[in-house]
Amino acid sequence: MPAPPPSRARGRRLAPLVAAAVGGGTALLAVSLWWRGGGGVRAPTSRLAPVGCDARLGYCGATVRECRDAPAAVAPDPAARNGRPLLVVAAGGSRSASTWVYNVARILLRVRDPNTVAGWYEDLAGLTGAYAQLEAGNGTYPHVEVASRLDALRSLDTSVLLKIHLVQEWATLLGGADAATTTATGGASDADLVPLTELSAAADVVLTSHRDVREVVRSLRHMGWGSRVNPAAFDHPDFCRRPYDARWGPAPLGADGYRDADAWVNMARAHILCRERLLASAGDKLALDVAAEELHGASAAVALRHIRTVAAALEWPYTEAELEGVATEVARLRVPPCHSGYGVQLVLNPTSHMHRGHVRLAAENVEAVDAAGVAAIEADPFCRRWLVAHGYMEAAGGEGAGGAGAPARKRLRSPCAATANR
Repeated sequence: MPAPPPSRARGRRLAPLVAAAVGGGTALLAVSLWWRGGGGVRAPTSRLAPVGCDARLGYCGATVRECRDAPAAVAPDPAARNGRPLLVVAAGGSRSASTWVYNVARILLRVRDPNTVAGWYEDLAGLTGAYAQLEAGNGTYPHVEVASRLDALRSLDTSVLLKIHLVQEWATLLGGADAATTTATGGASDADLVPLTELSAAADVVLTSHRDVREVVRSLRHMGWGSRVNPAAFDHPDFCRRPYDARWGPAPLGADGYRDADAWVNMARAHILCRERLLASAGDKLALDVAAEELHGASAAVALRHIRTVAAALEWPYTEAELEGVATEVARLRVPPCHSGYGVQLVLNPTSHMHRGHVRLAAENVEAVDAAGVAAIEADPFCRRWLVAHGYMEAAGGEGAGGAGAPARKRLRSPCAATANR
């Protein structure tokens, strides 16, 4: 018998190594293909289905494997919620420890459901736009524009954790009629949109947090995220609930804009109103509403107390060791460094959603602009009632760390504050 070609001889010598590395039936297939292809592995054409050209997915002139379902996923706990995946919404207000709440939920969900999809609503909406395909029985799987991004996420048959700040962002993710843009300039008579799908009607669990609204506005300023809010929008029933157009939407607030006391008051009012509408939409699905001040520098016991609350809301069983592990992992989360040394800086961790300079309760020294803005918030009757109701100010008299009539609270500062927040 003549000697095999050099390429096939190399294939025979390497076939056992391929089998050992790949394993099982897959290895036999790989070896077979290697042999028949003269030493170069190629895909079996009989198991491929042609697809149309979709440049967004890189499928032009390419082929895609026939979809085959894996064995059914094991439910995290068959006794809880009939063993189905969960939709959890971490919806705390901006600059109010909402990212701490998000990460607690993310880690707890991952422990029981490692396939959990978690992220900021815009990021998840982008994924559905990039990867959604029709369940066409002919095997072509054409790309489609998703009518319901939530359905697209649920099609993965795993738990979903959605991070938002406003009901408006929830509506944007839902799409369709829920995300119809509000174009009115204010007034209930201008609202003619269909009823919004509330959080309580779709989510299994809603988690949120809150913070002294004076410090929220100060923090927005130092992060560069402040906005000039049009107070004409406050009375509209869809304020903070649906997208709104530029005629009465918020506009970026430059550094000089903070010298306007009304800008501080309007941001504080907007934050309070958005929170109230978030709580109303969450309804009986609200499982946690923690004060940010409890979490900064909190002991392990305090953190565990809130972690247990979230775990109980998920209705999945966790051991004490697992809960302590979650507390340890959350405590080890870190913000991106102030300076990376690489000449470029990614300012957001895409897994934890921690920003550079993210953890910052308050600055030690209150600047004159901040002091004037805080005083304006305290003097506003609407804001003052909220501050008193939530224990951030006394009804009358007294001196505290946050201004006249405010109870003293421990203040911490991020090591990045001097460079990142100013």
